[in-house]
Amino acid sequence: MSYIGADGAKHTPMMVHRALFGSLERFFAMLIEHYNGDFPLWYAPVQIGIVPVSSNHYEYCKELSKKLKTIGLRVNLDLSDEKMLSDFLDRIKPELDMGAPKYIMD
Repeated sequence: MSYIGADGAKHTPMMVHRALFGSLERFFAMLIEHYNGDFPLWYAPVQIGIVPVSSNHYEYCKELSKKLKTIGLRVNLDLSDEKMLSDFLDRIKPELDMGAPKYIMD
């Protein structure tokens, strides 16, 4: 393959291809697939989740959340009024319905 340039001579065409974003996207797709969405701490969108057991622990959890954020961690503090146990049971209900519980509580 060739073309005649402005100087009248034959030249071989060249094309420079750079897929910086494409390769970066492929890298992150590989990470997601490798970790099955359970990312290592450095890559997780939320690095630490704090759920107080009762309203008595709200102040301590807020304080802890602030301290962790000041050192640069991504923290999610859940102070919702829902009971922790009922939320936990709602999450594992499909597994319990299948007759094979994965979690045992004392």
